[in-house]
Formats: sequence, structure tokens, C-alpha cells
Amino acid sequence: MWQEIRIMVPIAVLLLFQGCGAIRVPVLFTFDEVKELEVGAPVVYNNQPVGEVKSVEHPPTGGMRVETRIVREMHRKMNRPCTALIENNPLPDAKTKNGLTIYLAENAAELSEPILEVHGCDSNVEYLLWKADQTAQQILTDHEEDIEKVKQTARDAFRQIEEFARSEEMKQFTQKLHELSEETGKQAQKTYEDLMRRWPDFAQRMQEVYKQMEDLGRSEEAQRLRDSLSRLLSPQATPEPTKEVEETPI
Repeated sequence: MWQEIRIMVPIAVLLLFQGCGAIRVPVLFTFDEVKELEVGAPVVYNNQPVGEVKSVEHPPTGGMRVETRIVREMHRKMNRPCTALIENNPLPDAKTKNGLTIYLAENAAELSEPILEVHGCDSNVEYLLWKADQTAQQILTDHEEDIEKVKQTARDAFRQIEEFARSEEMKQFTQKLHELSEETGKQAQKTYEDLMRRWPDFAQRMQEVYKQMEDLGRSEEAQRLRDSLSRLLSPQATPEPTKEVEETPI
């Protein structure tokens, strides 16, 4: 009997380890658009099969719900942001046209526990946008300390501006500016009032000058001046050029 027990224990341990290796975890994948995907299609990661599609549902609200079974080792890796694409089956012994490919944000921070529901991408463009977003978040995470320093510097500068705005120096400067504005306004008002006060005398003086110029234009002296200018500028008044005296050789 002890001999039989000694034989059965190793067999039980072997079966236990084999069973643990075969354990698969149910993971749900959702998509906004309907794609062609069959039950039994492989779930792939890095061109290696890691699971199988168990059911495909099309809810009345639209989209797809894909129930899968993922090997435990792969599911443990899904403790960081991930997505999926329905693509051509990449396996050499493909039995279905398409397969479900998992993509992980490899360098992202680990989550508290592996993901059990994954929202997939409906196109390569959407996947590229997801990847770009993950890269941006990774950059922000890697430089979180530097970003916080920049934020703190901005907060300090804003606080200093507020303190200066409430300071005595700012109040004095504002008061001087207000006084200067009032003084400038008073000077402008005084200049305008002085101009309006003198404008009637100026207008009357200009009328007198205009009348004197008009009277001068009708006077005998002005007529004689116009006649002299006419004779001076007439073609007959232009002198003819003189001929040079030809020199005779001695």
C-alpha cells in the first residue's frame, strides 16, 4: 500500500503542475466597431498564441464584446495599459482568417492588478493615437518632478506679482500715475480754453489781413508791378546771345 502511495504522489504533483500551467484567465475585449472575428480565433502577443476567443457578441447598443481565455503567464503581463486589434491571423497553422492581437504599453508604470477588461482599437490609426497618448503620459510621468518644479516656479511668480500689486510701492506708483493723468488733463483743458478764448481775435485779424491783400491787389502800385513783370518775362525782353570776336593770328 505504501508503495502505491509513493507512486501516486509524484503523479499527483505532476498533474497539479500541469494543471497550473494550463490555467487560463477570462478577459473581455470590447470594440466600438464590428469586425470579422470567429469563435476559436487565436489571441496573439508578439506573434505567439496566448489565448483563444470563446465568444463574440454584438450588443444592441453597437460594437462587439469578445470573451477570451488568456494563459495566466500572459495575463500577469497585462498589469499595465494595453489594447488590442483584430488583425489577420499571423500564425503559420492559422485555422481562422483573423485573430486578436494584444498590445502592451511596455514601459508604462505597473497597475495594482492585471486588467480583466480591455477596450480595443478599431483601426491602425486609432492604435497609433493610443500609442502616442501612452508615450506622452510616459514622458509626463518620467519628468513629473521637473514639471512640478515648473509649476511651483509659476505659482511663486504669480504670488510675487500679487504681493507687488498689494504693496505700498505699487500704491504710490498708481497714485503718481493718477496725479500725472489729472495734471495732463488739466493742461489740455487749459490750452483748449485759451485757444477758444483767442479764436475770435485771431479770426478777425485774419479777415483784416485778407482785406488788405485784396485792396493791395487793386491798387495802382500793384498794377505797375504786374506790368513791369510782364515786360521782364516777355520773349522780346530776352537778350540775344553775343557773337564772339574771332581772333586773328598775328
